[in-house]
Amino acid sequence: MLYCQGFCAALKEHHVSEDVALFPELSVRHPTLIMESHFRYEERQLLDVLSALDLVADPRALLGPF
Repeated sequence: MLYCQGFCAALKEHHVSEDVALFPELSVRHPTLIMESHFRYEERQLLDVLSALDLVADPRALLGPF
């Protein structure tokens, strides 16, 4: 449980940092990039795995709002 909580906290900070600092900076410096391709890549890699989970809890409670 401790590992899971630590991993989730680190992952949250990773995404917050991307949203607040990295992606806006990339957009300014490289306006031709399509940042959505990053998200589509992650979705392709994780969608089947997440869909196959037999979750007891509400997925929104575990994964946040979609």
